Amino acid sequence: PVGGTNATAGVSSLSAFLIDRASRNVELANFLFSFLRVELDNPIYEVRYREVFGLFQVKLSSVRVKNGCITQSKDTADTLSLWEVLTQQEKFISGIMDCQRDSLSARGKKDAKESHLREALESGGFHNIPHAVPLPSAPHIFVKGVNPKSVKMFKSALYPAVVDFIVDRVKTADGRDAKHF
Repeated sequence: PVGGTNATAGVSSLSAFLIDRASRNVELANFLFSFLRVELDNPIYEVRYREVFGLFQVKLSSVRVKNGCITQSKDTADTLSLWEVLTQQEKFISGIMDCQRDSLSARGKKDAKESHLREALESGGFHNIPHAVPLPSAPHIFVKGVNPKSVKMFKSALYPAVVDFIVDRVKTADGRDAKHF
């Protein structure tokens, strides 16, 4: 490992470079966060990635985000740290997945499971989250909840579900708000 400063002494120069770039770009930060979270579950490389993940957390905790864009404002009243945005995203998506998984064990057939999922999403507060978060697979799209009434499940052993997200805003490549679709 190569490191230029005390803060990055334990990580490779590539890791330090990616962390620095991700601290300036919400979309890159989103993908790097997801990649590192997955690698933390790899028993072979977990120790190495845990160090990188810790440095990533420190760096993104100091970056402020307002309306989906990185800002130089240090005002914590109307901004969140980029780290907070990504951990709220993870909590939101994981919560939706937990609701779907719990609905699989609900008594009854497809309609009963679908009804259970709708109720779980509504009661879990997933229909209106406090701060919009980027979609993990399309981080230029920020969502502020799901529409539980739109939930559809398919007859299958796993009962996959379709959930409509409530779009808050869409960002263009240069960070401006795009027209809503």
